[in-house]
Amino acid sequence: MSQQEKLGSLQPPRSTEEPAPEYVRIQDELDEAQIEAETLGKALGDFVYSFSDNSGKTVTDLAYAGIRKVFLDYVKGPVRIIPCEHCHQDCHVDETESELRGRIRMRDERRGKDVVGAASATKEFLSKDGKTKYPNKFAWAIVHGKSLRNAMRLLIDDEVAKQAIIAFQEKGKLAKSVTNSKS
Repeated sequence: MSQQEKLGSLQPPRSTEEPAPEYVRIQDELDEAQIEAETLGKALGDFVYSFSDNSGKTVTDLAYAGIRKVFLDYVKGPVRIIPCEHCHQDCHVDETESELRGRIRMRDERRGKDVVGAASATKEFLSKDGKTKYPNKFAWAIVHGKSLRNAMRLLIDDEVAKQAIIAFQEKGKLAKSVTNSKS
């Protein structure tokens, strides 16, 4: 199964009313934290994360920063973002009552390959007690960053990604293993 097919089957659902599989939710939360840190001007150093979900499945994959690093080192280009035909922006964003949904289209001119990275971000968070809503001030940055992450990942060959994960682990660029604290 190609990475495109895997991502197509693993993408978060189109609605927040249909929960994503737990490992997708955890991956998104970890990458969202890196996107927020980057937005605040902080350096990103963890290129790989590894965690086990409630089912015991262990997931080790490239983090947001790792995808960017491998993309910049591996994809020789020229690669360009194709602006949306509708809004003429790099990232087309649709807004629902509860979330932002983004799409970025990229073209690898050297390989003649077009990909679309899509993602969503919630506009509000609910407090732990479930009584208070507060705005997600990073929603626009997150939807853009995750859409870009997904497009870049589709341009990285699976074997290259596997080798990068091993190399990053050997160099100590592995994010601390994440324990699942949500049930």
